Amino acid sequence: MTFVLKHKRYFALGFWLWLLIILLITLLPQSHRIINIDTNSKFRLDYTIHFLVYFSLSVLFIFWRIDEWLKISNKELLWYIFSGIAICAITELLQFYIPERTFNKTDLLFNILGVIVGIVLIKLILNKKAPRNQDALIY
Repeated sequence: MTFVLKHKRYFALGFWLWLLIILLITLLPQSHRIINIDTNSKFRLDYTIHFLVYFSLSVLFIFWRIDEWLKISNKELLWYIFSGIAICAITELLQFYIPERTFNKTDLLFNILGVIVGIVLIKLILNKKAPRNQDALIY
């Protein structure tokens, strides 16, 4: 975790760049053609991609915002979760109005799951690694 704490500014940059990439790919017409997906199968690869994209965004957010105790405030986590869900919903709903794009409730579900699972999983891992007293700081 020392690496994470020493390079938080890169995680901040990564978070904002990743969010920008998500917005561009989500809101540009024909960007869905970048990945050729078989839409006739029971489980489509794009659902996994939707999950992983927002899972990664959550990981970048936590690594950017944790303190030296590997903690992040519940207020900040709730803000991120609500904001993340709002971004998922808005970008998916805007696809109603973008040529060659369509709203897909399953895409929205996997986006939201990526946000929530990313936060919960990384928070659980960090809670196990967090130092218990000031003498155990990672720096």
